[in-house]
Amino acid sequence: YLQKEIRVIDLMSMLGDYDIYIVIIAKDTEALDEIKMEIRQKFSTIIDEWKEVLVTKIYKLEEYRF
Repeated sequence: YLQKEIRVIDLMSMLGDYDIYIVIIAKDTEALDEIKMEIRQKFSTIIDEWKEVLVTKIYKLEEYRF
């Protein structure tokens, strides 16, 4: 589901404090809340804890092409 979701631009499995790292792009907070609600409902049986950060400004962005 998340790999095919166009609003999810990065999806990484992590080692350490978190199991998964998801980057979501949304046009506004309403759209962001919608996708977060969809994810939390769809995966409610496996999500134990949810933490989020809102990026307000990007100072440098690197693109990696392999």
